Amino acid sequence: PYAVDIIRGAQDAASDNGYVLMVLNSNSVDETAEVIELLLERQVEGLIYAAMFHREVVLPENVHQVKTALANCYIGDRSLPSVVPDEFQGGYTMTRELLEAGHRRIAFLNVIEPAFDAAEGRLAGYKKALAEYGVPFDPALVGRMADPSIDNYRTTQAFLAMDNAPTAFFAGNDRTAIGCYAAVRDAGLRIPQDIGIVGFDNQKDVADSILPALTTAQLPHYDMGVWAFNQLLTGAEGGDPPQMKIECPLIQRE
Repeated sequence: PYAVDIIRGAQDAASDNGYVLMVLNSNSVDETAEVIELLLERQVEGLIYAAMFHREVVLPENVHQVKTALANCYIGDRSLPSVVPDEFQGGYTMTRELLEAGHRRIAFLNVIEPAFDAAEGRLAGYKKALAEYGVPFDPALVGRMADPSIDNYRTTQAFLAMDNAPTAFFAGNDRTAIGCYAAVRDAGLRIPQDIGIVGFDNQKDVADSILPALTTAQLPHYDMGVWAFNQLLTGAEGGDPPQMKIECPLIQRE
């Protein structure tokens, strides 16, 4: 769904400006080089390279033969313009939402690699919000899950068994909230009366379907697609290529 939203944003922006967007998939550097060569043969005016999740990518040399913008990713030398989610702001916003509700013992169920940038950015935002409210950071309240439902259920159980158990959980993405909800309910606790829970990503098939509906942060995939196209259309040549971060807004539910 993430890639689809990026494509949809770029497609709408292209259509509004009288352009046609061609969409091809690739799964490796070699395959990407072949896809780009195919597009160059068709004399495309620009390329948008989009990743499934926020990360650093390695791209073939021929990507530099035409104006290119990156969406949901970046390259190490920052020689191409890129747009990514502001993971730090999102982590700060979601933690602050729980702090504003009166919680001071907040467990963070973080995502894991390969989503390294998301994990580190959201954790940094979590720490920043705690510091602003005078809440000491406790590394014992940070967990990382390999499986977003099974491991998260067990990790939530372990947190709830602590002598000084958390009163709230920041699930690093919406799917980790599923196991968190189940563990909280199996402990005989109510959401949100006894335990507060927020997520991240705004995967509507999850956030709207679990009860109570999940407060979360919106990953701005559509907006990244729009930005990437507009960068191709109007971005200035020369100087340092822009490295854009787009806000992850709060989506407040129950």
